[in-house]
Amino acid sequence: MWIRGPRFLHEPESSWPQVPEDVKHGSLEDDVEVKVSVMVCETVTTVMSFIEEFASRFSNWQKFVRCHAWVRRFLKRKYVPKLPDVNCLSSKEITDAETHIWKLVQQENYSSEIISLSRKPDGRVQASSKIVRLRPFLQDGLLRVGGRLRHSGRHFNATHPIILPNKSSLVKLMVRWHHEKLAHCGQNYLLSELRQKFWVVHANAVARSVVRSCMKCRAICARPMTQEMADLPEDRIIPGLPPFTHTGTDCFGPFLIRKGRSNLKRYGIVFTCLTSRAVHIEVMDSMETDSFINALRRFTARRGPVKSIRSDNGTNLVGAEKVLRQELQLLDQTAICDTMSTRGISWCFNPPHASHFGGVWERQIRSIRRVLSGICYQQTLTDDSLHTLFCEVEAIINGRPLTRVTDDPDCLQPLTPSMLLNLKGSPGPVMNTDNKNLYARRRWKQVQYLADLFWKRWSKEYLPLLQERQKWNIKRRVVKKGDIVLALDERLPRGTWPLARVIEVMCDSDGHVRSAKLKTVSGEYIRPISKMCLLLESEINTEN
Repeated sequence: MWIRGPRFLHEPESSWPQVPEDVKHGSLEDDVEVKVSVMVCETVTTVMSFIEEFASRFSNWQKFVRCHAWVRRFLKRKYVPKLPDVNCLSSKEITDAETHIWKLVQQENYSSEIISLSRKPDGRVQASSKIVRLRPFLQDGLLRVGGRLRHSGRHFNATHPIILPNKSSLVKLMVRWHHEKLAHCGQNYLLSELRQKFWVVHANAVARSVVRSCMKCRAICARPMTQEMADLPEDRIIPGLPPFTHTGTDCFGPFLIRKGRSNLKRYGIVFTCLTSRAVHIEVMDSMETDSFINALRRFTARRGPVKSIRSDNGTNLVGAEKVLRQELQLLDQTAICDTMSTRGISWCFNPPHASHFGGVWERQIRSIRRVLSGICYQQTLTDDSLHTLFCEVEAIINGRPLTRVTDDPDCLQPLTPSMLLNLKGSPGPVMNTDNKNLYARRRWKQVQYLADLFWKRWSKEYLPLLQERQKWNIKRRVVKKGDIVLALDERLPRGTWPLARVIEVMCDSDGHVRSAKLKTVSGEYIRPISKMCLLLESEINTEN
């Protein structure tokens, strides 16, 4: 009964026993054993002094000091009306105004120390004081460092600097002005110059915060943003599909060929299978959309239909996708379904200037260029020789091993993309098949066996190699709408990179932002986060 409860609770409520009349039906509020929850709210309010509230309206230290000097002159003229009428401030008035400011700051933060030292000029502050190690003393109403350097021979301000708190907004305003005055110097140089006149408590933290919050220093030193490397898409890790079902493409070149007495430009376009890493190379006469469409038609005619294509955001590739989409809309959809002769291609474009999004085909182009530079170094080619050269390069690239090569003689031949394209397996696996399957009528079984063998080895030997992240292993802050960034452009000097605001973010399936739409003076663009340098976060920007 203790575990399951009484039996009547398992029955309908209508069959429950009646409550006795002598049982009180009062509320639990009067019960002493019942604890009452009390809502407690706490609000922290920061009360600013007059001088800090006055300084909060200024962004420049010298302007604030001069304004304070003008106020002091006005107050003096109110009580001493016979003062000379001068339209400019003297250096003594500016120095006195700055000294008066520091007196107000010290009275607000070190009032107990000032009181104890004013009563006993030769005494010491309390042992619990934060500045007891500095052995402070009073001179002209200012707290200065006593220290141990009295016999150093330096000037008075450097030997006995003015003590200032680290949490005062006036101190940060002064340190920021010195940082800008010293041409946005680093933290150590800034501290060495401040110590010539001031001793800021925990000055390292103050100088570090000022340097980090400086927008110009951020623009000079900020690094492009990164994010944890994304998981591989399904296009690259699902086996069993025909080669080039999921394809990545990109163009490379140009190549000069000789035709008659003139030199012409030719370009290459590589189609790489995202799963098996096989490549197919075609020649293009130009970088126009029509030339690319013809190369795509030749590719699909030789390698079969393609389900999806990934590519960069090149103008010719974007134009090809638009032309294909318009042509497919003009075709008869019933005829497509009946004959299955024309199939639409799902085209996925990477963000502009995001070459690392297409690392699969970018690495293939690098391998192609290396082979080409070794074969046709400074040689004049013709159209026929260029086509032949591309076919030879294609065979070399498709023959490269996908798995590690070992010294074990009993180990199987390394897995290569040509095994799947040509369906010519290594001597070891083929010897184990049934000889009856080698006849022409049952050749399809041999082909199917070799294809299955390739995908089994691909899943066991090659796929585990893609498990590790080679770089970008740490999760970073997610780019948010409203962030202020620098739009990185390698063609321009760093000082001329435009400021931009993030107006839209593009998230992947993991919730990470890897590209965003930026708004600059010249327009709106989509850029990857590797082409952005964060200057001001959206939360800070909203508060300001």
